[in-house]
Amino acid sequence: DALRIAETISEDMPLDMRTALLADLVRVTRAPETAGPEALTEMRTALESEPLRRFVGKLAPRLLEDVGL
Repeated sequence: DALRIAETISEDMPLDMRTALLADLVRVTRAPETAGPEALTEMRTALESEPLRRFVGKLAPRLLEDVGL
């Protein structure tokens, strides 16, 4: 379960930008109550980057749909 895995990631874990983005997207879409009020907006802003959007689209296209992209 992606949410269970995302919830185990702590702030002090050294994650690359793409892995952190995927974990944040899972949290925002599967457990929005655990994310801050600006989290969805921040995710959409991060995904304005074509390389990041393409990366997420290849691995988890449903996440893009879930955030309205």
